[in-house]
Amino acid sequence: ECFGVTDLDVIRAIQESGLRSVEEITNFTKAGGGCGKCEDRLREILQQTVEGLAEKSTPAKEKRMTTLQKIKKIEQVLEREIRPTLKKDGGDIELVDVDGDFVTVSLRGACAGCHSSRTTLKEYVEKKLREQVVDSLIVEEEK
Repeated sequence: ECFGVTDLDVIRAIQESGLRSVEEITNFTKAGGGCGKCEDRLREILQQTVEGLAEKSTPAKEKRMTTLQKIKKIEQVLEREIRPTLKKDGGDIELVDVDGDFVTVSLRGACAGCHSSRTTLKEYVEKKLREQVVDSLIVEEEK
């Protein structure tokens, strides 16, 4: 976090505004505008996000996944991308169930009581899973 700008804020700015350089990210979000120590992290986020957008823009022919394949893919995305981002803000996520296209998760740590948890679920977790697993997934929080 730099100037209160989270990784998720940077990712959204890159995706929604088409930012393609650390300088553009700094001008748009103010992240990296102070001491500059986070420039490497911004470069890393930029690279990962742009690669993700490129993969999305060249969709492979979708074939129907088995339930087991879908669960494994969801777990991979949670482990590789979503969990590390949430942990940076003191939170965590756990896969509870997959029933068809309904994915039930449990938010942990700081995410459990956060006033932005619904936004995190829909705008980050659900969006990432739809991009990388199946575009019809619906993410719900365990009650």
